[in-house]
Amino acid sequence: MSDVPESRLVVALDVERYTGRPGDAQDEVRRALDRILPDAFEEARLDWERDVVQREPTGDGDLLVLERRCLGRLDQFVSCLDRALRRYSNGGHQPLRMRMAVHQGPLHEGTGVGPGKNGACRIVEEDLLRQALRRYDSATLVVAVSDPVFQEAIRPGYVYGWDPEWFAPAETDVKGYRERIWVHVPGRHEPPDLSLEPAGSDPRPGPEPRPTPSAPAASVTSQYQVKGSNVAVGSLVYGGMRHTEHSGQGDIVHGHKGDVVHGRKGDDVYGDKRVYGG
Repeated sequence: MSDVPESRLVVALDVERYTGRPGDAQDEVRRALDRILPDAFEEARLDWERDVVQREPTGDGDLLVLERRCLGRLDQFVSCLDRALRRYSNGGHQPLRMRMAVHQGPLHEGTGVGPGKNGACRIVEEDLLRQALRRYDSATLVVAVSDPVFQEAIRPGYVYGWDPEWFAPAETDVKGYRERIWVHVPGRHEPPDLSLEPAGSDPRPGPEPRPTPSAPAASVTSQYQVKGSNVAVGSLVYGGMRHTEHSGQGDIVHGHKGDVVHGRKGDDVYGDKRVYGG
């Protein structure tokens, strides 16, 4: 019977649009992360040498396995990393923006294999995080924490710098890995909008709306003849109703041109107007 491996905190980081950068720019990003991550860690009053159990550079990001005690200062690390990314981007470099996923779970000594690492690597690839970076274009960082981390440390208030109300829940499903996550954009004191349409963008024009017919199509035929006056001949369509008029026997007005007509006055005619007589 094997012992249960010790539970660790796992942080996965991924650089936005890394693949689209030329080779020398990718190398610069890699060198920048080698400086930025330890500096942000120390600024948050964490010990890079002692608290980072394992580090795996991934080319377009990093995978950090941390001691559990780091969880209580996770907000400080995120704030320091956010400031460091802004300093880098404002220093004449191509903007450096990242997605971060935080998970926890047992990891085997030596190999570092375990569900905590697997989960963090899946969560950081969630499209909702990419979408949030596009939506909040002034942000440099979007953070997603797994539900176990949120329920154990953030909701009870153990991560003092984070209000649980700043997080928006979502369901992730990446390569068969399903987990509830909680998403936060540093610097925003409200939950991020995770709807599909990017904020501030004009919606794409859709097809012209079709008029809603007021009633099913029906054909109505009526006849009008006024002796010595006007005869309405023609066709008129109201919505789905067709009104067809023919010359023929109908309502008759005797005498002079009818000033009073039961129904519609003779001069008010829709269709072809023809006048016979005087």
